[in-house]
Amino acid sequence: MNCNLGGSGGPYWCGQLPTTSGLSPAQYGTYAILDPNTYSVFEDNVDKVPEPFSSTWLDHYGVKRRMNYVLAKADYRTDSGWQASLFGGYSSTERAVMIGREGFDTSATTNPFRPSRAALAADCAASPLTFQFNACYAPKTQQLSAYTMDVHNDYNAELRLSTPTDRRLRATVGASYFGDDVPLSSGIILADIGIIPALGASDSSSVSTPAVFGGAYYDLTDKVTLSAETRYQWDRITEQQIFPTIGTSLSHVFTSFSPRVSLAYNPTPSQLLYATYSVGYKPGKFNADLVGQPASVLGQLPAGTGIPYQQEKLNNYEVGSKGMWLDDRLQTTLALYYMKWSQGQVSNL
Repeated sequence: MNCNLGGSGGPYWCGQLPTTSGLSPAQYGTYAILDPNTYSVFEDNVDKVPEPFSSTWLDHYGVKRRMNYVLAKADYRTDSGWQASLFGGYSSTERAVMIGREGFDTSATTNPFRPSRAALAADCAASPLTFQFNACYAPKTQQLSAYTMDVHNDYNAELRLSTPTDRRLRATVGASYFGDDVPLSSGIILADIGIIPALGASDSSSVSTPAVFGGAYYDLTDKVTLSAETRYQWDRITEQQIFPTIGTSLSHVFTSFSPRVSLAYNPTPSQLLYATYSVGYKPGKFNADLVGQPASVLGQLPAGTGIPYQQEKLNNYEVGSKGMWLDDRLQTTLALYYMKWSQGQVSNL
């Protein structure tokens, strides 16, 4: 980790990633291999964090994922060129990630938070998340490791109807649905002071997005085409913390209207000049930490701050050209953008 790209995301590797043999041993995290203490926290789950599947499914530092996916599609086309298409898909993904976040070898760095006395049997038998319980699992040397597990179930479907493509005026209309259900995700962090359930250590969430869309395409001339497309969707976002306490179930529906208008000019079959205007959205989520806060705290926040936060909006203007030259041996692309980003979602921890 020899550079920092700025922001709050921490250090990143700059340049081409090296092979393992190209790294100095000092750059390996201490806990690339589970020691007995870490094993009991992550594999035996001594803190009794609710988990979506067995914690022993992944028994080493790294990533393990299993996905099941199925897709069905049907198309129908009439003799006159009208076309209908229908597809639907489902996937289920189990994922486990165990990672050491020290960033360098800390095996020679004594943990200053480890109790000076030897841990007693009563420490290990104490209630989880208590100071006495953590005293039993505080590592001997500095450590910051995490183990996360989750299950994702995704659903998607779309119906699309299109006019014949050989007409001067063409159109497409349709409806779609996307759903993402996370029945349970969990996370545990082992730090210098002991076991720390990750923020929202065990929680559930879901996303449900039905939408309707359409587009019209008109050839003003043989070389100029005007296109107008739009999409209207409803994003229902739901989440709830399950552990260490049962939190309030949060749910909100974000609606968005996303138009796009473009003009394309083909002076030759190998040349394209275009101009586009579009609007896009990113749904909001929740300031879950505000739930249950007294008015004295909420009153210090900027006006408009609430438990659901607003969705992002991006207005995009673009003009450009694309072309092939010299018998298609030379390709050129030029684009100019202007984007206006509003209601940006920025984490402030």
